[in-house]
Amino acid sequence: MLSRWIIYQKERFPLLKYGLIVSAFTYSGLCVSSMMRGAAGLPDPKAFLMAFPAALILFLQLRVADEFKDREEDALYQPERPVPRGLVALDELFAIGITGAAVQFLLTIAYHGALLLPLAVTWLYFLLMSREFFIRDWLKARPFTYLWTHMLILLFVDIYITSFDWLVAGTAAPAALLLFLGVSFLNGVVIEIGRKIKSPQEERPGVETYTKAWGIRGALSAWLAA
Repeated sequence: MLSRWIIYQKERFPLLKYGLIVSAFTYSGLCVSSMMRGAAGLPDPKAFLMAFPAALILFLQLRVADEFKDREEDALYQPERPVPRGLVALDELFAIGITGAAVQFLLTIAYHGALLLPLAVTWLYFLLMSREFFIRDWLKARPFTYLWTHMLILLFVDIYITSFDWLVAGTAAPAALLLFLGVSFLNGVVIEIGRKIKSPQEERPGVETYTKAWGIRGALSAWLAA
């Protein structure tokens, strides 16, 4: 059992890599919020210790949602992935996602009850996104719209993370946080487009890429613009 999940995380959710990225993402959000509202000193360390695992779990839940959304395409075109090859089962991943939600709830309410509102809003958008907003075929035919609607989840994560600072301090969200939200959104776009830029030799039938949708020049231009 343990060896299966070690292999899964190595292939689909490398904990060390994601942990470093999400910790930097979380702490920078708390610092920016604290500075923008004029607070003295660094953010409360406890805020980071609560927000970081909650955010990391959210990114894991996004991976789990992708496993469900892509299960048919993966079975046909990428059978080497963990789910189609039988390494892990979807019901096991679902259990992990639900358990993660319980941990997020406990971490959030343990720090401050008011934080349940931004968490609930984040969950709501996550659930809509995981169902492709109930217009899956329409979105799939429009890669640009698919991209920005899915990257918006980062704004909700930003608001949730930074609320561990400004909301708990009893202040409104600093207006300048809009700049941080914009940078986070574009960071997500850079990563998302970049991981789906392929050379002609790397393209595979049935696997969607931005180079296939927009051409090499178009995909690279969008990536560099972001």
